[in-house]
Amino acid sequence: MKQSFGVYIWLKTYLSSKLSRSYYAMEFVKGIRSVNILRSTYFAFIHSLLRRGIFFGVVMGKVKKIVELQKQATRSVCNIERDTSCRVLFETLNILPVYCMYIMETVYYVKMNIGGLEKNSVMHDYNTCHRSALQFQCCRTVILKKCK
Repeated sequence: MKQSFGVYIWLKTYLSSKLSRSYYAMEFVKGIRSVNILRSTYFAFIHSLLRRGIFFGVVMGKVKKIVELQKQATRSVCNIERDTSCRVLFETLNILPVYCMYIMETVYYVKMNIGGLEKNSVMHDYNTCHRSALQFQCCRTVILKKCK
């Protein structure tokens, strides 16, 4: 347990520093001024790191900082000021915000592993309306409380 928590903290720090470096690389490439190239750079550097972080469960630990880095990168792609809302930019550039990426990855995981997940029918043989619903566990850990 202690070792896995150490790996979790290391991944969290590693992801933040990699995202910061990727943002710097995007700022460096920004001189090109082509939105398509900057968007491709975003997907190559930042989006791939975010997906990897979501897969390992690291992103949800530092959501605020990571959302800010994602917004900075999106504003950088469009060359827009800091106080501009990113909601329209996400739609225009077809970029998913971190929260939506998390939902998409969760749904994808459930879809790919539906056969291995337990259903409520495992608990009993009664014919209830939620018999075919998936069973889930509530987690009450310290790490989960810190994420909220």
